[in-house]
Amino acid sequence: MKVVMVKYFFDTEANYQITEMAKAWPKEHELVIITSKYLDYVHKLYDESQELRDRVFEAKYGVTIVRLDCWFRLGSRVFFKGLKPTVESFSPDVLFMHGIGDFNDVLYLYGRNKYLTFRDCHMSWIASKNRFAKLYYKFYSIFFAPIINKFHKYELVYALGLEEKEYIKAIGINDDRIAMLPHGYNKNAYYSSIQLRKSFRESLGVADDELLVAYTGKFDYAKSPDVSLDIYESLGDEFIEENKLKFVFIGPANNTYFDEVFMDKLNRLEFKNRVTILPAVSADELVEVYNGADLCLWPRETTLSSIHAQVCGRPVIMENHVSNLERVVDRSFLFEKGSLDDAVHKLISCIEDVKHGHVVNVNKLHGREYNRQVEVMINSWQVIIDERKRNASKL
Repeated sequence: MKVVMVKYFFDTEANYQITEMAKAWPKEHELVIITSKYLDYVHKLYDESQELRDRVFEAKYGVTIVRLDCWFRLGSRVFFKGLKPTVESFSPDVLFMHGIGDFNDVLYLYGRNKYLTFRDCHMSWIASKNRFAKLYYKFYSIFFAPIINKFHKYELVYALGLEEKEYIKAIGINDDRIAMLPHGYNKNAYYSSIQLRKSFRESLGVADDELLVAYTGKFDYAKSPDVSLDIYESLGDEFIEENKLKFVFIGPANNTYFDEVFMDKLNRLEFKNRVTILPAVSADELVEVYNGADLCLWPRETTLSSIHAQVCGRPVIMENHVSNLERVVDRSFLFEKGSLDDAVHKLISCIEDVKHGHVVNVNKLHGREYNRQVEVMINSWQVIIDERKRNASKL
């Protein structure tokens, strides 16, 4: 089977769904990824070094990466130059376009395509904050959703979670056109390792009897890692000393938020010598971070990293959102949205559990593993292809 995937951006070093699916892609099926040259979503530029990383990724995982120029861009929506001719040049059996509600809907819902076409949705109520959202839902439900519901221009639209499914339904797509393809992890990238734990803690000078709390991700207003500092400060210096707590923050820090908000707050704290800040690392390196930490805390919104940390055995503390309820095994550590007091209470509870040997029950996450999900997905596509061939032979 030959499959073409399309996404507005693709980072070879990230742990987003499309990257992890590419790593898990069976060698007997061909995969082509068509994407743009935009990488500012992950604080990068497309240059010669990224071109080299693309070639290395292709060689390692047996996929093809094609980066197209774009006519223009509107937020995360891009209008590719020559997308449809490029797709058709590969004569795919399946086209899988990541994301929905973009310029590709015009091309593929109002145009002709000779291959099975699927879409997915990564959008949730947490991420969808545009003040014109309701107007957009109405527009999509009138001009695009009826075509999806009545015809097979898109075989299915995959939802990556319950909030994403709610979003798909809000733009007018019927239940019978929706299937689940949950956020997950790659078992070859994330796993528990005593050796990785030891090496990471040694690199930071963290002793065996000290507790390390980690944050990985962006330094920006949406994720607000400075709120973590408020939570830690509320523990009190005495509690921090008695429980031998240390803290690590890892992510791209070259922005105004980091300098004027995060660092300004950190420099005023008594325990700032217990805080380590490291630059962003590749997805393949995060397994060492999560093994080295004792627990992870993300103070705002949601993140795929919560799954990866738990697979490495680490409990996570996060806001009580629907997406987090789906992904977090130990829900007792989810705190009331916006409540500093509840976050502090859940952190103290988690610390006590960790001190008594608490680890995450990884078995509850096995259904999200990408090697398994990709195999099931491809098999389901093959069933449709075979059925169409049989029906065509009867004509």
